[in-house]
Amino acid sequence: SCVAGERRVAPLYGQLWHARYPSLSFLGLPHSILPFPLFELQAEAIASQYGLLPTLEERLRFAEDDAESGGPKDPGRLQDTHYLGNFQWDYYRKMSKLAGNYNGAMEIFISQSKAIYDHSNMDRKGAFPGGPDEYRQIMYTRDDVNVKFEAKSGMEACVEA
Repeated sequence: SCVAGERRVAPLYGQLWHARYPSLSFLGLPHSILPFPLFELQAEAIASQYGLLPTLEERLRFAEDDAESGGPKDPGRLQDTHYLGNFQWDYYRKMSKLAGNYNGAMEIFISQSKAIYDHSNMDRKGAFPGGPDEYRQIMYTRDDVNVKFEAKSGMEACVEA
């Protein structure tokens, strides 16, 4: 259900499955995250867990606890139930484990994603609505084999391409 002003969907198990109707999933609800990698992990978790989720009672208890917590921040606010921000990395791990694809390569992917996310956040500090948004012009090249990334401004990236 949705309640005006609460900015959340309930009851959800794992921020993804409807607690009462587990064949109904809400992909992409968490916000302040890296969207496409998270959506892919959620989709893999949905596919791998179909018919394997905990009992209705367990899902409802989890959904109630999640809703009452107000999201991962402490103290949480009801409207922040789907806010993940820097808490998204543990959620990535959880989804990856549910999907059965958590391993060293996935941990490197998650760590690299976090490093790029943190770098982008530093570049956007001080940005304000209508102000300059140079941070949007940063192009990232990730190298998961060597566990590093490179950031270039849009103009630098265009010159080298």
